Amino acid sequence: MQNNDDEKNTNNPNNNTTNNNNANKEKEEPLFEKGELLYFQDKACRVIAEYDRTVCVEYSDYPFAGEEEEFPYPRVILLKNEVRRPS
Repeated sequence: MQNNDDEKNTNNPNNNTTNNNNANKEKEEPLFEKGELLYFQDKACRVIAEYDRTVCVEYSDYPFAGEEEEFPYPRVILLKNEVRRPS
């Protein structure tokens, strides 16, 4: 029986080399830098991490006196179109 390992590796859909190359090409450049200052509902926050459609932020001067119910957590995940950069 003939060994066809080379053929199997190039035609195998589970071959990670080709799949990884395609994934790298599709990955978008980040819009935000880690630690960048942003605003959400006029509250300053810093970027912790960025994902495809969202960004994880931590409020700068948390907790906000009298607004504990509106802002119960110091870190939140927000849609990218919900945050703005300082003008």
